[in-house]
Amino acid sequence: MTAIRRGKIAQRLTDAGFLAVRDEQGAQRFARPGQQLPRHTNPFAA
Repeated sequence: MTAIRRGKIAQRLTDAGFLAVRDEQGAQRFARPGQQLPRHTNPFAA
């Protein structure tokens, strides 16, 4: 039951434009559209 529910939620989020990413512990997270990914910095920033 839990796996089915997680799958439906994941599908809704990806349909809405969220990006599925893995965090440092290996858990699946969803980044908002346009959100900077963790540990990714702007190389052009002063």
